[in-house]
Amino acid sequence: MHLSPFRAVSRRGSIAASAYQCPNSHCGGGPHSASDHGLAMAEELGRALAEAGWPVLSGLAEGVDAAAHRGCLARNGSPIAVLGTPLDRVYPAHHRSLQQQVGRQGLLVSPNWSGCRVHSGHFAARNHWLVAFAQALVVVECPQRSGALISARWASRMQCPLRSGDSRGKHQRLMEAIGWGATFDQLLLRLQCSPAELAPQLLALECQSELLCESGLHWRKSWP
Repeated sequence: MHLSPFRAVSRRGSIAASAYQCPNSHCGGGPHSASDHGLAMAEELGRALAEAGWPVLSGLAEGVDAAAHRGCLARNGSPIAVLGTPLDRVYPAHHRSLQQQVGRQGLLVSPNWSGCRVHSGHFAARNHWLVAFAQALVVVECPQRSGALISARWASRMQCPLRSGDSRGKHQRLMEAIGWGATFDQLLLRLQCSPAELAPQLLALECQSELLCESGLHWRKSWP
């Protein structure tokens, strides 16, 4: 069940409250320590969505989140940031200018009221809110123990479409590499890719019911 975007949130910005329920709103996700390729891909994604007239949501965190919003801002798009802090706080601190830009051109949203103490649970909850607001989640990179992985799991539970960035042709190669079944390490060897590249593809195909993960170790195709 989706959270109501109008319950228990504070907001600031130039977009009307109803705008962040736009049916085309896309949320970008990825790790703080993204690769150069991941950052470039996130910024290009933000530009492309803005040019198509679609709002771009992110948590305004380090890495992929910030890159997606910079791309959106560069094309005069509609960025929407869901913060893990109250609106009067900036984290990370060096994002102050970026947060101000998003507030002027788009919308800042926070489920945390001014003056509340911030703890790690607020940032995990932010990922939940991001998925609740979005109509689709695009995972750019997804290493283990990342906020992007948390968001992807929420997307699966909440039936929010999950897409893997830069996935053209990759899913087909992955399905071919799995064959009758394979472990994560076996797939890394067969595809000659990194864990950060493989994880979001597996997760996306699992959410699309094309793959099954047995005992958290072995992947196989979902047979009709």
